[in-house]
Amino acid sequence: MKMLFFQSENQSWRIEKRSFFICARLLAFIDYARDFSKMTAVGTNFDINQQIFYIKEGSGTLEHLIINEALKDESQLEPLFVTIRHSESYWLILHLISYLDEKKSNIAQIGERYGVSGTHFRRLCKRYLGNCGKSQLRSWRAASSILTTLSTDESLTQIAVDNGFSSASHFSNEIKTLFGITPTEFRRIGQYLYEHKK
Repeated sequence: MKMLFFQSENQSWRIEKRSFFICARLLAFIDYARDFSKMTAVGTNFDINQQIFYIKEGSGTLEHLIINEALKDESQLEPLFVTIRHSESYWLILHLISYLDEKKSNIAQIGERYGVSGTHFRRLCKRYLGNCGKSQLRSWRAASSILTTLSTDESLTQIAVDNGFSSASHFSNEIKTLFGITPTEFRRIGQYLYEHKK
């Protein structure tokens, strides 16, 4: 599904056509990182089937605007957020994110906890994520591991264990397969950039 965004910028209008699923994924990650109980899930004043949104003030990309607005207590994008939070794609993504730290769950078990068969859950993942849930979890887990590698001095073995890899070797091979360089090389690059930033 596509949505249209009309954004006022410097007394002119910019129109963006965006995938609903990209917006749902971004909001699900933001909501997961924050106290979800404070989020607006049901808005009586909003049409949850709305597909056209007018943004009075804002600049930059839609993703940048969504991040900024999602972090505010009151947002001009609340109708969009309510629409997204009523969608199955949002809840599927949120459900998958909640399993990032769980080391032993497979997609069939995650699907059953979502309330559907493993086969149907795989279909939903394909529809809303564009790929299978297993590969999506794999890439999210890898990205999370690399962020930890770049932002902490934890040993790579500890990062591997904390992120569900069976060993430091498994972690290193997985990261090299996905990104083309090892976690050690990521860390060296991060240290180099940090030293030259000063």
